[in-house]
Amino acid sequence: MTHFDSSRIIKGTTEVYGILGDPISHSLSPVMQNHAFISCGMDAVFIPFRVKPEALPQAVESLRALNVQGVNVRSLTRRLSVLCWTMLTMQRN
Repeated sequence: MTHFDSSRIIKGTTEVYGILGDPISHSLSPVMQNHAFISCGMDAVFIPFRVKPEALPQAVESLRALNVQGVNVRSLTRRLSVLCWTMLTMQRN
């Protein structure tokens, strides 16, 4: 029988964090971050988001729309993501 941890149920109040990149399946960030959230008793989850560089502008806008609290970006797409955030921020001001 598997132990069910009811404290890890994702609810409407769960804060969402993640990491963007492609490839992303090898990243250990979700394992480490989710362990830290559990250890700290946080109602939060860390999700890997596979995003190709050419889809980054749409992904960034989607993260805002979905109220994602924060993301890490793999180094290969980091420069492009800074440009996207800058452009989106300028468009909103």
